[in-house]
Amino acid sequence: MDENTEIDALIGRAEAMLEAGADKEAERLLRRAADLGSVAAMLTLGVVIECRERIAEAIHWYRRAAESGDRDAMAALARVYDDEGNEAEAREWYSKAAELGAVEAMTELVWEADYAGRLADAEKWYRRAAETGDVNALNNLALVIDKQGRPEEAELLWRRGASQGHITSTFNLAVHMAEHGTIQEARSLYEKAAAVGHGGASHNLGRILSEEGNLPEARRLLEFAASQGNVRAEIDLIEVLEGLGETEEAARVRSKARSFLESEAEDGRADAMYDLAVLLEQAGEAEESDILCERAAALGSREAREYLRGQ
Repeated sequence: MDENTEIDALIGRAEAMLEAGADKEAERLLRRAADLGSVAAMLTLGVVIECRERIAEAIHWYRRAAESGDRDAMAALARVYDDEGNEAEAREWYSKAAELGAVEAMTELVWEADYAGRLADAEKWYRRAAETGDVNALNNLALVIDKQGRPEEAELLWRRGASQGHITSTFNLAVHMAEHGTIQEARSLYEKAAAVGHGGASHNLGRILSEEGNLPEARRLLEFAASQGNVRAEIDLIEVLEGLGETEEAARVRSKARSFLESEAEDGRADAMYDLAVLLEQAGEAEESDILCERAAALGSREAREYLRGQ
């Protein structure tokens, strides 16, 4: 039996042992294959050992496979270093894996860059991931490009995503079109996304229908959006319920939303403070609403600052 045949046989037996729950025997077989130079065995051995929480040993095998050029091993090694708090090593190996086309590594790098406000880096890695066919990356690439003041390019990317049936891209395209005054197309896109259960689209379409006076259909959509945890949909739902004369149900929804938002605001969340301010203003508690809005603005809420400027 030549060496490659022996390696294949060892890995095959190891996989069978793993499926049977015989991890120790699988580990023994994988070690033999890894010692014969199998990069695949090194990677799988690292996974098995990591699952048994022998992290230092897992790093050893991931590194051996990574240093042999395996991009999946590089990404796994980076992830373990990240979990262990070794940011420098994690970034180094994520970068190497991403350069070889590992989408998982690109995703990690782009999250870090996006969170840190390094939009050019975020754009680079979202673009690389999108080029692999990742439609979520395509949507996020559009978001980053839009943040950098290139709305026309972002729109084209969202249209590409929407044409592939990506509902989040459809929703973001709808928001984009609404913001740029193309209301009829935005409405059509909201309808398409809402039809397949997108909560944000249901909320925005519900608001449109409420403004048009179609309160029963607005209620249906807003109730669905609220059931997905959208507290702003609850706030809009209250007005619809009051318009339908269902004051008791409106009071119940208001009480529920207020309790949730007060808890979130106590934790220092600026967005919750602003939403609570809107809810209180809706209920006629203008003075308390203004105080909360000022607190939210001080904590960085853009919406609160815009509201205060408009007073």
